[in-house]
Amino acid sequence: MASDFAMGQFRFLKRLLLVHGYLNYQHLGYVVLYNFYRNAVFVLMLFWYVPFFVVNLSLLNFLGALLKRKGENTR
Repeated sequence: MASDFAMGQFRFLKRLLLVHGYLNYQHLGYVVLYNFYRNAVFVLMLFWYVPFFVVNLSLLNFLGALLKRKGENTR
């Protein structure tokens, strides 16, 4: 049988639950905070990607087409 902890006597259960349970609770809290942070960073990257890259590139294409059209009319 596989287990995470092995106890020689039942009296060691209190320390196992209080010490290791507390440490596992803290580690789980850090994992939850990390997930919130990671998701917030991902959303902010997507939020800033659209105005700076997608809109600017389409604006440059639009302005380039206008300049080409304007240059064709001057000939």
